[in-house]
Amino acid sequence: MKNLGDVSFVLGIQILRDCSRGIFGLSQKNYIDKVLSRYGMGSSRPVDTPVTKGDKFSLKQCPKNDLERTIMHDK
Repeated sequence: MKNLGDVSFVLGIQILRDCSRGIFGLSQKNYIDKVLSRYGMGSSRPVDTPVTKGDKFSLKQCPKNDLERTIMHDK
């Protein structure tokens, strides 16, 4: 075993550190880009998710018949 220095990638996860500011982070950007490319979505753009933190969901919100499914699908 030998020391190869600071690690920057492990199992496809990028390791980000800034010791002067005390920041340590992990990024899967390369993996996400690879998956998007594989499925032909490499040129896709991000959009906001219409769900906010703290939203609660239940089975009561699910469509109960074909009409409700159609309405939900068309929104």
